[in-house]
Amino acid sequence: MKSCQVYARRGDLFVVPQARTADGFWISWPPFAKVPQDSPDVGALVLAALDATAHDVPTPNFRTEPMPITPVLALAGVKSWATFVKGAELVAVDLDDGRLSLSPMVNGGSREGFSYPAAERVVRTTEVDADTIGQLLKDLWTASA
Repeated sequence: MKSCQVYARRGDLFVVPQARTADGFWISWPPFAKVPQDSPDVGALVLAALDATAHDVPTPNFRTEPMPITPVLALAGVKSWATFVKGAELVAVDLDDGRLSLSPMVNGGSREGFSYPAAERVVRTTEVDADTIGQLLKDLWTASA
């Protein structure tokens, strides 16, 4: 499975590839991208992020190493997850066996984090091209506004 996250925050999108650690945790994984929310490149960036998915990476020591999301916070110009998550929206994007799923996550704030939406809110398609992905993301954010 390939996975990435797309955060919308203050008019910008942050495209964040995911990596699965050897211990089974999913973490943020470079390269990270920031573009304006209306960028025509969003679909292509999501495809590149999905291709950057890694598996069996070492599990970071969360006590002594920076959090894997720290570079994204820097891209956003904030110092903490609590600040970043205020007003942020997230769509989790997964590609598994040619099937694309876009899940508009529910923002529970900095303490609760993001949680999966009701099944009927998840968008699924087998059309895995940049234009389709860009349009689906745009539609999801328009529907939530």
